[in-house]
Amino acid sequence: MLGITFSEDFQRVKQSQPFIFNHNLHQSSHFGLEALRALVQAASIPEPRKGGFLRQPSLRGSFSLNGEKIPNWGSPEFKKKIEQAADSLDACDARIMLSGIAEYLDYGSVVRQLTEDISAATGVDFHKDFYPCTATVFLSSPGVWTTYHIDSEYNFLVQIQGDKLFNSWDGADREIVPSAHLEEFWEGKVFRERAKQAPRVFNLAQGTGIYNPPFFPHEVRTCAVPSISLSLGYDPKASAEPEIHRVNSMMKKLHLHPSPIHAHPRRDWVKSRTLRVAVQLKNMAQR
Repeated sequence: MLGITFSEDFQRVKQSQPFIFNHNLHQSSHFGLEALRALVQAASIPEPRKGGFLRQPSLRGSFSLNGEKIPNWGSPEFKKKIEQAADSLDACDARIMLSGIAEYLDYGSVVRQLTEDISAATGVDFHKDFYPCTATVFLSSPGVWTTYHIDSEYNFLVQIQGDKLFNSWDGADREIVPSAHLEEFWEGKVFRERAKQAPRVFNLAQGTGIYNPPFFPHEVRTCAVPSISLSLGYDPKASAEPEIHRVNSMMKKLHLHPSPIHAHPRRDWVKSRTLRVAVQLKNMAQR
């Protein structure tokens, strides 16, 4: 049966610490070469899908070849290049990222099953307490790097084929991730300043995966053979952190000195509620 299994370390999901887990997705036909070719073809078409809308290419994924991002997602030339790269990862320098795979073919049922596995093991209802999973497949040539960055999601990276080196830094350490960097993250700025501290290093092989907590900086490198991996990202519904960071950023622009997030829970609550009310009033005024 398709699934993810955790050891006793699964409690670290609640403690915000990375950990390794096991899975059997490499035995699933959904992640064999023929299925992945069909997924690449489905994801690279320009036709509208659910609801009749055409999702922006940046939300459908990205494709880089020989260090250059390939433009015109869905064009005949794009489709030709991405399909050729997917068939010859070991002979080229390619990184293919296919986002939102639950919308393609029958991958929605796969993502739901994996979410149920994670919920059962952790005691956290990921269906109820989190927004729908953002499931992304990565197809990478040997030696390809995913550069240093942070994500807001609770992330489970599942290694299906090949090996990866995963470097993770402690996102709770404000010397590594200052509050100002988090505020810039929520403003949409690119997070590029690599920490000087040494990371924790994890070696991911076929049949293993890693949980990386929200805002833990990380970088990933494909090892000596092509890699196939699946990222399962979950954003919590009840999180007020984005509002608090945005309010802190606005206060600093007014030359005020807001308290750091989590330093004063009551103040955090006031900031969050104030911004939400302001957004609601703005929306009402625009009706």
